[in-house]
Amino acid sequence: MRGRSAGVGGVVSAVATPRCFIRGVAATAVATLLMGGLSDVAHAQQAALMQTAAMVQPGIPEPGHLDASIGIRAGTLGLGVEAGKLIFSHLGVRAGINFFNYGLHNTISDVEYDARLRYQNIPVLLDIFPWARGSFHFTGGVVFDQNRFTGTGVPDASGNIPINHTDYTSAQLGVLSAAVRYPSTGGYAGLGFGTPARNSLVAFVIDAGVMISTPKVSLNATGAGSDPQLASDLQAQQATTQQKVNQYGKIYPVLSLGLIFKI
Repeated sequence: MRGRSAGVGGVVSAVATPRCFIRGVAATAVATLLMGGLSDVAHAQQAALMQTAAMVQPGIPEPGHLDASIGIRAGTLGLGVEAGKLIFSHLGVRAGINFFNYGLHNTISDVEYDARLRYQNIPVLLDIFPWARGSFHFTGGVVFDQNRFTGTGVPDASGNIPINHTDYTSAQLGVLSAAVRYPSTGGYAGLGFGTPARNSLVAFVIDAGVMISTPKVSLNATGAGSDPQLASDLQAQQATTQQKVNQYGKIYPVLSLGLIFKI
């Protein structure tokens, strides 16, 4: 009986050992699969969190945003369009073109003129942003300028036009023409708010500064060729007007408002 019992035990032990081994292998495989799946889930969750954090951080552009913009402007340089680009977080570049043309009556050095003021200029500017990808900026650059004032002298109530404190009739003067022309380039310095590095589609911008240049004055009368005294008075009147322009016209105030649209 003991022999039979020992034989049966050996058989059971022999059969049980492979089953335990198979169960161990299966358990190990299942645990490996579970650990791998959990690791993949953890990596996916971490990537999603990083993407979400990048999306909500202020100042980071949306996908496809080039840190560039186009816009429209209105101000003391006229009406125009503009394009801008943020080169890196503290530096941007802008260029635009402005036009405006209107008539007015204006008095210069005691002479009334039926005049026309024409704006035509191209600002090329660099913006320095003290705060990375911020809105506030300091600006410097150059304005390629064709701004000019042109006018025709108008007689006063008595029918005269004073030239260098001497009254001349329309018959003596002929046609009196005046022009104040800005140089082809002028310097610009200013500050403002606005940047192409924005997530919003449309933004309001404002700039204020000064354009620095010296306009040139010219006076001509068709009757001056036959009247030496008139020619001398015209030269003196031109010099007096140039002095006033030098005093008040070298620094031209610039104020510009606009809307920019991101690209």
